[in-house]
Amino acid sequence: MKKIYVFLLLVFAIKLVFAAEAFDINKFSNPARYGWMNYDERKEFRQDLYDRQKLLQLYEMKAQSIPGNMIKSAIVPGWGHFSVHDYTKGQVFLGAEILLLGSSLFLYDKAMEKYRNYENATQVDAIENNYNDALSPYQYSIALMGLFGLVWVYNIFDTSQATEDYNTRVWMKTVKESSHGSVSLTPNGVEVKF
Repeated sequence: MKKIYVFLLLVFAIKLVFAAEAFDINKFSNPARYGWMNYDERKEFRQDLYDRQKLLQLYEMKAQSIPGNMIKSAIVPGWGHFSVHDYTKGQVFLGAEILLLGSSLFLYDKAMEKYRNYENATQVDAIENNYNDALSPYQYSIALMGLFGLVWVYNIFDTSQATEDYNTRVWMKTVKESSHGSVSLTPNGVEVKF
């Protein structure tokens, strides 16, 4: 049985060898195949490719990850904005979240204090008044916590936009710094220096 498998494997290998096309080095190395008519065009293409790879490598070293900054902002609101040097938005988001969370917790504590008074009350009027007094701060606390959640979600979304803007600025700056000639690409268009 083993001899049959070995024989079939040998026949298959021989068939592949004869069926395979011979490698033609001249066809492979023909510069016209790639659109190059001479060695100078090939050299220019290689230099252009090298310059583009270098430019992309510089950009990738400076660019920031959108998911990474979104995770930062999910942990601490505004952190992603601080990472992309958008300090004003980062401070606004951080301040708003601290204010909303602090206010919500303060009102919740106040509501729980009044609710304990409601539980300890023995007269009908006192029971109703304490319950109504506890209900209003509790509702405000829940509303502020909901607003906290909305601002938190918007903060994460805005971090992705801010990171995209930052990466665009990094790309434009990288392209501008790499241009050695008299023509350069700027955010406003093409700039020619005389």
